[in-house]
Amino acid sequence: ADRVNDKDDKVRRATIVSACGAGLERPEALAAVLLQRIGARMNDKKPIVREAARNGMAQLFATHCAEFWKSGKPLPAANKKFSWIPQRLMMSSVVDQAAVLRVDTLLDETVLKHSMPAEQRARCLVGMIASLDSDGEQAFRSLLQSKLFVQHKVVRLLDLRDELKATQDED
Repeated sequence: ADRVNDKDDKVRRATIVSACGAGLERPEALAAVLLQRIGARMNDKKPIVREAARNGMAQLFATHCAEFWKSGKPLPAANKKFSWIPQRLMMSSVVDQAAVLRVDTLLDETVLKHSMPAEQRARCLVGMIASLDSDGEQAFRSLLQSKLFVQHKVVRLLDLRDELKATQDED
């Protein structure tokens, strides 16, 4: 557990990758204190450590919480130690725009997988939102608003392209 806080960023990253990998196979292998320390690394000063922590924690959450929630099943007691991960992910996204994009990608590709049927994604999303506190909910709303803003801009851009094309065809 001490290696998660090592001075060397490569050691911190390797420790996170190893611990999260072990936790995917055997959730009981990860003590709650180690999970908390890895979660804190989502805000590490080094990008490679932040990414390793975000990726590992998203995978742990997807495996040990989302898998149950998507089926509408309650979490087993042993898996509840992973239920705080979305809160930490959301709070790590408020740092900068790159963090927002990375967390959004992790949610879409790891936690709420595109390949999941909509009903399962919705169940998982409900469980995830229920695990957020008010700050986490606000960060999640902000992430959704950013996505909506971009969608509106892309639609407007496509409309302008079509208008330009129509005027060129008339000439």
